[in-house]
Amino acid sequence: MAAKKQKTENKEDDAPRCMCAYFGCEKRAICKVKVSTTAWSNFCYHHYLVYHQDRAEETCERLGLKTTAEKRAWILEQSAKLAQKMRPSYLREPGEDDEERAA
Repeated sequence: MAAKKQKTENKEDDAPRCMCAYFGCEKRAICKVKVSTTAWSNFCYHHYLVYHQDRAEETCERLGLKTTAEKRAWILEQSAKLAQKMRPSYLREPGEDDEERAA
């Protein structure tokens, strides 16, 4: 009976492992991320953050955003555009669509 109890206590050690895709990282992956049109990678928590931070920096460089103020202004502009796009027509105020067409 003791052997059976010991086997269930070490259940995590027996679980299948999916390792992080970064070279030399020996941590377990927490998620799978699509890194290109056909490729997927498994990342641990740390490398998940690193991957997305690198992508964010590349995007800012491509858009020419250098300061934090520029980045915040761009985000506010994009979120305002998205909010207008996501608003269903039945929630719009009368005449609101006419103003957009005039601009």
